[in-house]
Amino acid sequence: MGFCGVGPELVGEVEEINLDYRLARRFWHHGYATEAVKGVLRYAFQQKHCESVIVIIEPEHTASVRVTEKVGFGDYALQEFHNRLVRVYRMTCEDWALHNKLL
Repeated sequence: MGFCGVGPELVGEVEEINLDYRLARRFWHHGYATEAVKGVLRYAFQQKHCESVIVIIEPEHTASVRVTEKVGFGDYALQEFHNRLVRVYRMTCEDWALHNKLL
């Protein structure tokens, strides 16, 4: 089906906790990515006690942008990552807690 998780990623000179996911095309548009991302964020913030989590997305991946913003990531910075221009979203533990209180 795919995968979803968090792990270390060197972004520039800083090691970040990056949320990454991929789904096989036949599983797109069923809400699986959104639910997986929500579960991984809950794990990252409640059990691993991460201070923040980032997501790196190429701007043309509009479905991933929608999932990311739907689960509460807001602002992003454009930067180069592996010779590509990407959006780097960040969510802090406080952002996550606030977003989940509003749901």
